[in-house]
Amino acid sequence: RQMTRRDYQEYNLLIGMDHANIRNMNTIAGGDKDGKIYKMLSFAGSGRLYKNPCIKSAPADFTRLF
Repeated sequence: RQMTRRDYQEYNLLIGMDHANIRNMNTIAGGDKDGKIYKMLSFAGSGRLYKNPCIKSAPADFTRLF
């Protein structure tokens, strides 16, 4: 389901996979003043964003990511 503003209030950790997710999550939440929104790959020691291999991407990207 889509995130709601209430989700931002209720949860301590919200994870986005790409720039569009992060941007939309910030918009829905009215900003990230509490620092709850994170990039998925930041938990794997990487600050880079997940690139969805199913959207305008080569299969090699999927293999490289996983």
